[in-house]
Amino acid sequence: MIVEALRTLNHAAPFRPYVIRMASGEKYRVLHPDFISISPRGSQIVLFDETERMHMLSPLLMEAATPANGNGAHKSRRKRAG
Repeated sequence: MIVEALRTLNHAAPFRPYVIRMASGEKYRVLHPDFISISPRGSQIVLFDETERMHMLSPLLMEAATPANGNGAHKSRRKRAG
């Protein structure tokens, strides 16, 4: 179940950012465990993105939760000039 995967990823030590992929194809990055809240029964998820915009997500519409630096999820990196 995706909700249990989210809880496992949130409690990992050390924490590593991860990506939630929705059935619609949208992806949400979880950069820190403080940026996501899961209801006690796992029926609602509230996520804050890097711009502090709130997203209410339904676990029923989630396809996967994977580490941000692996399994097809890319971590964007800028090349520095210099």
